[in-house]
Amino acid sequence: PLVKKGHSMIFYPLPGHFKRKKSKDIKNMKDEDFMRFFSRSVREIKGIIKFFGEKEFHLVGISMGGMIGIIAMAMENKIRKGAFIGTGGNFENILWRGVLRFILPKDCTRRNCHILHKKYKEILEKGNFEELEELPRYCFLYDPLTFSHLLKEKDVLLINGFLDSVIPLFSAYEIRRRIKNSRWLIYPATHLSISLFYPFIRGKIKKFLED
Repeated sequence: PLVKKGHSMIFYPLPGHFKRKKSKDIKNMKDEDFMRFFSRSVREIKGIIKFFGEKEFHLVGISMGGMIGIIAMAMENKIRKGAFIGTGGNFENILWRGVLRFILPKDCTRRNCHILHKKYKEILEKGNFEELEELPRYCFLYDPLTFSHLLKEKDVLLINGFLDSVIPLFSAYEIRRRIKNSRWLIYPATHLSISLFYPFIRGKIKKFLED
């Protein structure tokens, strides 16, 4: 529908996507691997924007693509609006309180993760983000929650499934709470079954981007 309205669109597969060259299996990636993955993805998005040189861009991301999209939006002034489906923040919640705790290997114990995230929350509340570099993990430097306060001047639409066990709803709520002007749509769906609502979601995103 957006193409028919005259909008140019770019579909960008993430570096680990099967449509691109084979990369390290996400199940075998460690903290520093994810740091490089997120950093590379954001740099590529910024590079695409610089290449096309348009005045404004809108960004739509799904799941991990939404996490990367939030970071890219915070770091690129040309991205004016962002719609993110099935995404959230706070890796303690995502990796230990959702179904991913049974799927992804951990290189940090649950107790240590909780202690570090407690410190992380204190840093976020103080707003002294330089202290994040003192924490003995990279994950706080690529958590979209860290960047969400930078989107207060931009338009953000968050779309989540109430029954999502991959990105639990409370992880999405943390992002929603820190992006004060964001809009939030919740569907009675899981992380995968939310695709059944795409005919409705497309219309919502279309209206959001064209307002």
